[in-house]
Amino acid sequence: MQIRKLLIPTDFSDLSEHALDYAIRLATALNASVELLHVHHAPALSLQEGDLSMPVDPTLEAEYEANVQRRLDKLVEKYRASGAPISGRLLSGAPYVEIVRAAEEGGADLIVMGTHGRTGLAHLLMGSVAERVVRSSPIPVLTVPSAERARPVH
Repeated sequence: MQIRKLLIPTDFSDLSEHALDYAIRLATALNASVELLHVHHAPALSLQEGDLSMPVDPTLEAEYEANVQRRLDKLVEKYRASGAPISGRLLSGAPYVEIVRAAEEGGADLIVMGTHGRTGLAHLLMGSVAERVVRSSPIPVLTVPSAERARPVH
């Protein structure tokens, strides 16, 4: 199997940028393209029957999306000179669901994402987007540990 396209989810944290650095080096070595993805989750009330979206001021939502799009565009520009073709995409929804859907619909061969490595109560309360992606994706997922936990890459 040849890896031609990598999907890299980002939440703009140092951890996700560390994973992006790793993915860019991998994409360059494989002559693959990179799609950088940010999924923002609209506020919702969780009920037994599902999620109920809360009303959001359309002006505030548009400003928020424009700001996030600018951040995504800056990140794409930062890595454009790396040699690997890179694009950015902004979606709204449940992050793990949209990540898997974007990978499937976009023809990604590999998802590369950072892991916070939370354990105990923090993991129980926060959950793990990476863990949910790993469990639900039919596409292989490469998880990159935080820079503090990772061994140096040569």
